[in-house]
Amino acid sequence: MKVVIIHRNSATGHGLALILEKYGQFEVVSEVSDLEEGLENLGNWAADLVLLDSEFSGLNLEHTVGVIKERSPESAVVVLTGADDWSHLETSIRAGAASFISMKTPPEELALSLRLVGGGHLFVASPLVSSLADLVGGGPEEQSGGSEHDLSDRELEVLNLVTHGATNSQISGSLTISENTVKVHMRNILGKLQLRNRQQAVAYALNTGIVVHDDEFWTTYDEAV
Repeated sequence: MKVVIIHRNSATGHGLALILEKYGQFEVVSEVSDLEEGLENLGNWAADLVLLDSEFSGLNLEHTVGVIKERSPESAVVVLTGADDWSHLETSIRAGAASFISMKTPPEELALSLRLVGGGHLFVASPLVSSLADLVGGGPEEQSGGSEHDLSDRELEVLNLVTHGATNSQISGSLTISENTVKVHMRNILGKLQLRNRQQAVAYALNTGIVVHDDEFWTTYDEAV
């Protein structure tokens, strides 16, 4: 998985590169501390992931993410923050970023998060749950009228896998059902919870606690990806 790191602090960017290379499956093709240089050369790198520091001086985050998506449409954009400051979360997601991650995230968790994002999965880190819920349409009570739900056991299994970042194909294989059946279950889940999309379902599930991230799942899923 090819990665470009655009970070205002070259030492921090290099440290991040070392972390990614240590945990494998990543090839850091460029580390850039000059934003304009990074944006100009995006088309030359064919990166799967572009990691963007959100704290460049004078940065117009929405515009910059848009430029990255325009110049490297196949790249997933991950916006980085060096502090527990989620003020740029909404701007980043609405502009088309795939994730917003704190540099304080433990190395192994950071690497797993980026593998999921690079694989096209939806990844929601625990510090983002309440903010993401607000972003996608209000908290869970506003979205569904409360924490009660009428999901079947199978629908809960599907929602659990979705929350862990699984694709329809992976859910199909895990539950031994067709992908079309997975789509039907997903439509039923959204209808019953009165939600609009997969992102809202994930935020709702995590905020209400109707699905749980268990260590055994993460070990198995980590090996799979």
